[in-house]
Amino acid sequence: MIELNALGFSLNSDKRFFDAQSKKILSFKSIQACILQQCLEEFKHLSLDQIIDLMQPSSLHPQLFSHNVEDTSIPDAIIRYDFLYSI
Repeated sequence: MIELNALGFSLNSDKRFFDAQSKKILSFKSIQACILQQCLEEFKHLSLDQIIDLMQPSSLHPQLFSHNVEDTSIPDAIIRYDFLYSI
């Protein structure tokens, strides 16, 4: 039983590590610009540089920093976003 608990803990640690690394990769504006351009019809006609300029235009940093990532607009529910920004 102890071995199963250790295995479960190890798997959860790996998942948390990969989740953190994925969030780090996805925080780069250039990566998100590619995703937006390829997945959303509204961005297909824009260049990657144009999309990047639309993301947090006051920031020259290559990464997005997420603020206010909780949404409490639904009663008795909290929605947590990894990234929350408006374009």
